[in-house]
Amino acid sequence: MEKNPTIENKILYNKTSALVKRKVKTAKKDKWTKTCENLDLRKDGAKAWSLLNNLNGEKRRKNPKPLSTGDETIVEDQKKTEVFNKYFSSVNKAERATKKG
Repeated sequence: MEKNPTIENKILYNKTSALVKRKVKTAKKDKWTKTCENLDLRKDGAKAWSLLNNLNGEKRRKNPKPLSTGDETIVEDQKKTEVFNKYFSSVNKAERATKKG
């Protein structure tokens, strides 16, 4: 469709896209149904709790966000720690100076 964007190609692309989306949705629904049907709470309590925790997102890991300073973007944890320590030490020094004066 990208190489030859005619109306017929767009229609064919939209139909194919809709078919793929429908098949993926059906496959997800079938997988969920099968998972729930095979779950026996009398002996698979750990599996049930594991499923609930996964759905809840308790163990989901998040990608670390980069830290942007005025002139650079910092990605490494060690560099982030150094920047934070430097900032907080300057804040603490400023607070001590105002309390003394």
